Amino acid sequence: MARIRKGAGKVAPQFLEDDPSTGYLPGRRWPIVRYGLVTLLASAILVFAIEWIVRGDFSGTVAFFLQPFKPGWTTIIVFALVLIGLDAVLGRSHQSLMIVAPLTLALAFVGHQKSHYLG
Repeated sequence: MARIRKGAGKVAPQFLEDDPSTGYLPGRRWPIVRYGLVTLLASAILVFAIEWIVRGDFSGTVAFFLQPFKPGWTTIIVFALVLIGLDAVLGRSHQSLMIVAPLTLALAFVGHQKSHYLG
């Protein structure tokens, strides 16, 4: 019977070991935490870009995220959950950005143009 050392990490299943999209690479620790932080960072950048495009003003966008009563941080969490859910459906890490980012950025651009010409 093999002994397990106290500090030994959990062994990844054989089919996950060589696939870089799963996060189970040899020598890397805490793949789930890394995935969550990268997804949160990607959603923060995406929401910031969307707000910047819609508002057209950098200082207004920064003020939107710094005020506690504005829904900027809630929007980031919602985007992160949507990205994680789509990644789970697609079965690959960060593939949801290929779907969500172009759609939301295009909608932000159209919304800005609509407010510019009609507003």
